[in-house]
Amino acid sequence: MIAYIVNVLKLMRWQNCLITMFVVVIAVFLLPFIPEIHKIIIAAIAFGLICAYGNIHNDIADYKADIINHPERPLVTERISMRSAILWLQLCLAAGLILSLLVNSQCFIIAAIASFALFLYSLFIKRIPLLANVWVALIAASTFIYAGYISPLYKLWDFSLINAGALISFFFHLGRELIKDLQDMEGDLEVGVSTVALSWSPVISKLLATLSFIMVGILAVMLYLFLKPGLEFVVIFIIGVFLPLVILTVMMWRSSAQIAYRTVSAWLKVLMPVGMLTLLLAREKLPLDSF
Repeated sequence: MIAYIVNVLKLMRWQNCLITMFVVVIAVFLLPFIPEIHKIIIAAIAFGLICAYGNIHNDIADYKADIINHPERPLVTERISMRSAILWLQLCLAAGLILSLLVNSQCFIIAAIASFALFLYSLFIKRIPLLANVWVALIAASTFIYAGYISPLYKLWDFSLINAGALISFFFHLGRELIKDLQDMEGDLEVGVSTVALSWSPVISKLLATLSFIMVGILAVMLYLFLKPGLEFVVIFIIGVFLPLVILTVMMWRSSAQIAYRTVSAWLKVLMPVGMLTLLLAREKLPLDSF
C-alpha cells in the first residue's frame, strides 16, 4: 500500500505540485492586502491538484515517448496501471475545481481555464512547435493571476508586483520548456512529436531560450524602474537569479548532450522558488501605491 501511494505521488509529480502550491502562497504575499489564511491554503491545495491532473494527463498522453525519454515513470514501469492513472486524474481534477470554487468564483474560473488548457496541451497542442512552449508558459503565468484573484482588490491589467511576477514567470518557463525540447529530442523523434528543436533546429531552440531569459532580465529592470523596490532587489535578483541564468545558458550552448540539457533543466527548476523569494523581498521595499 505504501509503495502504491509513493508511485501515485510520483505519477502526480508531487515536487511540481508542491512548487505550484508554493508559488500560489508566495504570489498572494505580493498583493498589498493579504487575504484570509484559510483561503490561501485552500487555493494553494486546489491549484496543486490541478497541476497533478495536468501531470497525470500528460503522462497518459506521452506514454510511448516516455518509454525512451522517462523510462523511470510509474506508467512506463507498470507500477501504476492505466486504469488507476485515469481514476486519479479524475479525482485530482474534481477536487481541484471544487476547492477552487470554495475560495471564490474568480479562482474557480481561472482553475477551470487552466485545467482545460492542460487538457488541450496533452491532446494536441504539444505537437505544435513553439505554440506548445508558449502554452505551458501561459499556464505557469496563470498561477500568479489565480493567486491574485484570491483577493477582491486584484486588478489583472495593472503593472503590479504580482503581475510583473506573472510576466517573469512566463518568459522563465518559456525558456525552460525550450530546453526540455532539447532534452527530449530522442524520444520525440521516435514517436513523431514536432518540437522547435526537431522541426526547426536545436540552435533555434537555444536561441529562443536565450531570448526568453534576456526578457526575464528586462522585466526585472522594468520592475525596478516603475515600481521602485529599492537597490537591494537589483542586487539580490542579479546574484540569485540572473547570474545563475547566464551560467545555465552558457552550459546549454556549450553542450549537445541530453544529460547536459537535463542538468540545466533541473537547475532551472531550483531557480523558480529563488525567483519567487526575490519578488517577496522586493515587496517589503515598495510604497503602497506601487502594488
